[in-house]
Amino acid sequence: MTFTFTTESGSVYEVDGGRQRIRRVAGVEAPTVRQGDDGQWRPYAAISKVELGKPVIVGWATECAGDGDAVVMKVKATMTSPVSSCDAG
Repeated sequence: MTFTFTTESGSVYEVDGGRQRIRRVAGVEAPTVRQGDDGQWRPYAAISKVELGKPVIVGWATECAGDGDAVVMKVKATMTSPVSSCDAG
């Protein structure tokens, strides 16, 4: 499922849930280092529920290690400004 959302700061994001990737399409301020350049798809490890008035938290997988049944994943996160609109596509 692909959808877009806009934040109160004016950033527009597109999420491709089927491929677990996100990109910022446009924004007033420069994108975060973790997000990368506008239009650049980035894979994510997890994303919070997109709800009006609440920020979206994107978890970026940075390192994974497995030992038998246990998997350790180090995650860095980006938090957007609160969501002002969402288009389920």
